[in-house]
Amino acid sequence: MKIFTTLVIGFSLALLLSWPWVLGPQPGPGASNQQIKTYGTRAGIYIIGLVIGLSASGIGAIMVLRRARKDYAAQTKFNMQLLVEGTQKDLKKKQADNENHVDN
Repeated sequence: MKIFTTLVIGFSLALLLSWPWVLGPQPGPGASNQQIKTYGTRAGIYIIGLVIGLSASGIGAIMVLRRARKDYAAQTKFNMQLLVEGTQKDLKKKQADNENHVDN
């Protein structure tokens, strides 16, 4: 998912920065209706593609962040369990040492 999101972000940024080459020159004031329609269609497709790419990037980023947060929470819970178990073992060992010391 991370690779896909990174690729979509890269594609979207490349598309965003390459608009002069993708769209081409804007028709002048004396252009025919056909030229204006062609440019409008090309601009519309460009904008739709850009919106789809940026939306997919955002959705992918949200999914990656949710996964990372879930993994972090699971690792934190595991670490806390290890800490509690280690503390309990240390306390039992200390109590056993104290009982042995009192008996002697």
